[in-house]
Amino acid sequence: MARSRTLKVVKGKGQDGRSGGSALLSQTDVAVGVLRDRIIDLTLEPGSKIDERLLMHRFKLGRTPAREALNRLCSEGFVKIHRNKGAFVAPLDLNQVRQFFEAYFAAERMSAYFCNCAHAELVDDLGQIQAEHEQASQARDYLRITAANTAFHTRIAQACENEYIYEFSARLHLQARRLSQVIYAMEQMRASDRDRHGRRIEQHHRAMIAAIRNGDTPELIDLVTRHAQLFNDRIVRVLAEAQCTDLTFVTPGQPV
Repeated sequence: MARSRTLKVVKGKGQDGRSGGSALLSQTDVAVGVLRDRIIDLTLEPGSKIDERLLMHRFKLGRTPAREALNRLCSEGFVKIHRNKGAFVAPLDLNQVRQFFEAYFAAERMSAYFCNCAHAELVDDLGQIQAEHEQASQARDYLRITAANTAFHTRIAQACENEYIYEFSARLHLQARRLSQVIYAMEQMRASDRDRHGRRIEQHHRAMIAAIRNGDTPELIDLVTRHAQLFNDRIVRVLAEAQCTDLTFVTPGQPV
């Protein structure tokens, strides 16, 4: 689950080369991935409407897979569907941020507690993901940074070998990506300071890998707690700098 998989779509055919439902599923997967990224990187603003007809035109989707894409994003917490009004990008507000961190701290500590440090290829996988994270950080590619960070933490959750813990963690880390992008957009931090903050994240990640390699669960719990606190403190600082009382405003990017 931590490793990305490129999805190849052949027009009119599924991945097995046969026509039918698998082609629709592949198109839906692509639509979900693109829309999720556009919500995360704020191209699609919180509260903005997602027109089903746009999905059908932009991704050449039928009505059924277009609705399936929206339903999947709704289950991830990125979209809200209102009866007789349509689908909207889920809003962001301070109450949601507070609720997020309550769940986030619990999820991270739970993943660390139940993590099977001897899980097959766990250390190697985390090392590869961290290498991608560091490359993205050097390039200051924030969408890649947040994707790699999500992959890192959900790989630890996967090692719990508990689907409920994994799904809980995966959903929270997808939302963490979106929140991080909002902060990147608002942050009044100089590039050098942002790079210094990125190095602290990388130090935490490398220390987590070492704790897992050593089978040191108490150390891992302490590390993920401090790591979550670093994220929380950053959010609090940025909101204070901006004297922010609402997160629903963003600067729009390019259209989908």
